[in-house]
Amino acid sequence: MTNILLLPNLFSQDEALVEGEAHHHLFRVKRQQVGDRLRVVDGEGRARWAEVVAIDKRAARLALGEPAPANEPDIAVEVFVAAPKPERAAWLVEKATELGVVGIHFVSTEREARSVAPSQLERLRRIAVSAVEQSGRSVVPTIADEGGLRGVVVRTREMGVPIVVLDALGGEIRPEVGREERIALFVGPEGGWGDAERAFFAEERLRGWSLGPTVLRVETAVVVAAGLLLCGGGVSR
Repeated sequence: MTNILLLPNLFSQDEALVEGEAHHHLFRVKRQQVGDRLRVVDGEGRARWAEVVAIDKRAARLALGEPAPANEPDIAVEVFVAAPKPERAAWLVEKATELGVVGIHFVSTEREARSVAPSQLERLRRIAVSAVEQSGRSVVPTIADEGGLRGVVVRTREMGVPIVVLDALGGEIRPEVGREERIALFVGPEGGWGDAERAFFAEERLRGWSLGPTVLRVETAVVVAAGLLLCGGGVSR
């Protein structure tokens, strides 16, 4: 089933026009025809069925119908991660989006102080949109550069969001997560968290969670850990 993202203000209408790059992809590349059924999403968790009713060289018209499955996990996992190099960050965003992560936030750490430029963030958002359309999700994850680790942890705790810290030195098995819960997953750089960061986690009573003795790349660790957390819940229909 073909999926397409519409702006929220278009999503609520009875009809919508598809133009530009989306038009080229659907009707030049994928060869969709009048009468074909599509699934449209608004990027915020809503989905509807739609039918192609007219096509011309520059635009196509869709009739928007009844609600469609959201295809979103019950557990909302947000990832806070030390920024890897650009191409590895792109892979991370693509795969984490396909899995069902609702936010990917880049943080500065002791061993990896790299920030993510606005132009790179915009590219990563486009990758996330493509991954949503490819995977059949209905939520486009938030992509942001959040700055320093400590401030992010404090703000997350103040919001009452449970925190899971991935740490090669941790010994805890997969944390128990409840259904309908929001989880913040913190993943450090490949060199691991620094001593001061581990001391800070201890002060905040945050226990480390290890994926095992092997050394994983940052993007691999994010995908594995997020996948395990998401397996704790179901999928909304």
